[in-house]
Amino acid sequence: MTDVSKILQAYAFAHKAHNGQKRWDGSEYINHPQSVVEILQNWGIEDENILCAGMLHDVVEDTKITLEEIDAGFGSKVAGYVRELTNPSHSQHYLEKIAFMSKGATIIKMADLIHNLSDMKGDKRTLPKKEEAFIKRMKALHILSGRMIEFDTTKKSK
Repeated sequence: MTDVSKILQAYAFAHKAHNGQKRWDGSEYINHPQSVVEILQNWGIEDENILCAGMLHDVVEDTKITLEEIDAGFGSKVAGYVRELTNPSHSQHYLEKIAFMSKGATIIKMADLIHNLSDMKGDKRTLPKKEEAFIKRMKALHILSGRMIEFDTTKKSK
């Protein structure tokens, strides 16, 4: 059974951390992690640690919140997923990193990428920049899809 109160606590924490931040389309930033969690729930994910980490996945990367604060408030499992999902200084080596994520982090990252890809529309003046980001996200999604197949194959062979 999913602990809904823990997920609501993660929402409140993320909302406060992302207060005043906007997405590229001008919407409130909190809409993004909320959409990631909705995607995870639509996929049937009930694991509260995965859902909380989905809500918190950008907090360390985009705010002054630390992994220690995530650990203290939500536990080491959630903090571990957030650590895996954090791309320090938007590193160019992130595509290499995602090839070795845990299954939980892989699922969250796939939901994150799918939401980001579905959200890439609007102002045509930024199209070249968005195309570059789109290509990078598609490469990442391809890598993650391979990881999910690997997880599934490993599970079946046991």
